[in-house]
Amino acid sequence: MQRPADLRDHIEALDALGDLDRIETEVDWDLEAAAHTRYSTEHHLPAPLFEKVTGVADGFRILGAPAALSSAPASPSPASR
Repeated sequence: MQRPADLRDHIEALDALGDLDRIETEVDWDLEAAAHTRYSTEHHLPAPLFEKVTGVADGFRILGAPAALSSAPASPSPASR
C-alpha cells in the first residue's frame, strides 16, 4: 500500500481496509468524541470519523485515533497491511 499523501488519502485508506467507522450522529467535540475514540481504541475497533460535531460548521469533521491498532487481529496497525 502506498503512503497517503494527505489526511483525505489516509481516511480513504482506512475506509478501504475496514478500519474506519463513520459516525453520522451529532456528537459534542469536548468529551463525547474523546470518550468514543478511547472506547474504540481500547476495544480495537475502527477509527471513528465524526461527521457532525456540535457547534462546528458543516464540513468540518473529527478523526479519532487515526493511527491506532487495526481492527484486524492479524495486523497490528493499518499501516502494516
